[in-house]
Amino acid sequence: MSDSLNNKELVAVGHQFAKALSSDTAIMDMAKMFTRLAERLDCTTAALREMTKQRDALAAENAALKESEREFDKMCAEEFGHDWVSEFTETPSTDAFLAEVRASTVEEFVRMADYYESVVDGEIVVTPNSVFVAGHEFAAQLRHGGAA
Repeated sequence: MSDSLNNKELVAVGHQFAKALSSDTAIMDMAKMFTRLAERLDCTTAALREMTKQRDALAAENAALKESEREFDKMCAEEFGHDWVSEFTETPSTDAFLAEVRASTVEEFVRMADYYESVVDGEIVVTPNSVFVAGHEFAAQLRHGGAA
């Protein structure tokens, strides 16, 4: 059997494990099944991490190429003036991915700001920090292409 299973195969192993358990199953057999399932899960997790690294690297390269295209287009527009026709390559998947990365970064920052406590009329009042509220609004704008 391969060291790396896709998610369907991993789920199938889990179902096989569940079917094999009974009140008569020896503890050592259970331990072996748990170990096998955990090993497969580790392999799948490692493969997912590697694919995520590759995806992030490709997205970064793609973003750099898009910026290079913008710079080249700007240079040509300055050189040729009204005779230059701009033709940007559309990359909606990259744009959506980068918007999500930006929005997630903002949300991670605002999680740190979270809430603040204040004392009003002798009582502690916990309210959302203005950075928290504004940050989540900004992240939503980033996801929908409304902020840069």
